[in-house]
Amino acid sequence: MKLFVTQRKPLALLLLFAFIVWMNAATFPVLAQEQNPDAQALKLIEASEGLYQQELYEEALNKLNESLGLAQGKEIKALANLEMAYVKFLQGKRTLIFRFQIEEALRLNPAINVQEGNYKPGFLEAFQAVKSDLLKAEKPVVEKPALEKTGSEKAQVKKRHFPWLGVILGLAVAGGLLYYFVIMKPTLQVDTTPQGAKVYLDSNDTAKVTPCQLETSTGSHTIRVSLEGYADVEREVKVKAGKNSLTIPLDLGTYEVSAPATNTNVQREAPCLISWNSTAMAATAVSPSSHQPLAVTSVDLELYQNESKVADIAKGVTNSGSYTWNVPATTPEGYNFKVHITCPAASESHAFGPAFNMLGFKEDFTDNVADFWLPDNSATWNAAGGYLTASKTSERVGVTIYNFFYSGTSYTVESKMRWSEFTGSGGSSPLFIMLGTSNSFTNNSGYAFGYGMDGTVGIYRIDGYNFITPPPGSPTTMYSASSTAVNMGLNNWNTLKVVRSGTSYSLYINNTLLYTMTLSDYNPTYIMLGFGCASIKTTCDFDYVYMTVNP
Repeated sequence: MKLFVTQRKPLALLLLFAFIVWMNAATFPVLAQEQNPDAQALKLIEASEGLYQQELYEEALNKLNESLGLAQGKEIKALANLEMAYVKFLQGKRTLIFRFQIEEALRLNPAINVQEGNYKPGFLEAFQAVKSDLLKAEKPVVEKPALEKTGSEKAQVKKRHFPWLGVILGLAVAGGLLYYFVIMKPTLQVDTTPQGAKVYLDSNDTAKVTPCQLETSTGSHTIRVSLEGYADVEREVKVKAGKNSLTIPLDLGTYEVSAPATNTNVQREAPCLISWNSTAMAATAVSPSSHQPLAVTSVDLELYQNESKVADIAKGVTNSGSYTWNVPATTPEGYNFKVHITCPAASESHAFGPAFNMLGFKEDFTDNVADFWLPDNSATWNAAGGYLTASKTSERVGVTIYNFFYSGTSYTVESKMRWSEFTGSGGSSPLFIMLGTSNSFTNNSGYAFGYGMDGTVGIYRIDGYNFITPPPGSPTTMYSASSTAVNMGLNNWNTLKVVRSGTSYSLYINNTLLYTMTLSDYNPTYIMLGFGCASIKTTCDFDYVYMTVNP
């Protein structure tokens, strides 16, 4: 740099340098385009889109931060800020966290907009709300040209002529190019939202707080920012010659939810342990006004599925690090559930736990409600006294179907049942568990596993059966035998269990394995309870039904 400062070059040499630079730009446009910082920034923005679509949010944010450091044009910087806001939205951050990026995008490019189909509806609403707030706050200023009156009192714009303007501009362009390519020092502008964070460069304290400008060398550097009450954030940035910028949004931090663990199966009407790191949570919750740590004494727990709230689990729970949730019978079943934990004192401080499944159930009828069970109309089904009771006065079979589709092929179904009334003939007519292919009463297929009051146990194949209007004939018997494992007679409880593993089915009575066989005609997906009937009257009770999805 000293060489250019101390030595005086003739004006002709300076003009010649400018001409050479102009010729290079005109002759090699492709090369110039490839070296264009804005073009490189756009490539990074496009790369970030592929990352956040794969839910690699932190990697996407790193790409966007790098693009902000490269971008020169306001439109490119605006786009990078907008994409950064969208990634924070996908991470589940509140609008308060990513509002700054939306405001910055609109400040840089007021015409920027979001298109339906490219962004999720929730983000579109947040963008429009921020844009509306900014429009309300703006006060338009109308600039008027300088006017002067002529003798006829008509206002005319005063024109000015600068004969040396072309020469001055040429010299300015040449000097600017010389400065950019030869003597410009690399600088890095660092900012955070909110501002006032301490800045560390390559682990060294710069003694500066955001916003600030750092003088550094070109290449990769590590920037760490720290603000009391917020989680420290560290970013790697590639500094190029000239001006570079980096804006880092600060988060309140997250607290780890360890249970339920990833991909575990939680059952309805069963206790579920929720665990979280209460110490980390207390350290990261802050007051939005003072940014000072708070003593967190209680938390709120919510149940989410696919980014939508399903129900409140508990409010004002003591921040002890654990809570036992008795899952209600009315909780829907399915996949991709998460526990959402928040701090009432600082609504911005929140976190989601791992994704788990709500599969299987423990229906004990203690609430005298048969949730999700569809009874047929050929029998009277009633949940009372802690049992599910069914009765009939005809010889037709009666069934009730648990109305949920199970796609897995490895599970266990267990039920405790008894005959409480049996008047007539047909002592081998069974109480049974059926695994059916649909939730239809008029056309269902599958396999039934049961026992009769006389001690007969059996496995039956059901083919397109109509339980409302039974067709002639009977189900196909696949296995039948008498067993001393059965508690015979009225009012004697028996526990019937069926274990499925692919096409292998095992029948248990009172925890005694009676028979295992391969059944491959159907792939049953629904669970049913049923009973055969005497010629006069039959009444039976079901104490509980458990369904567990096996690993």
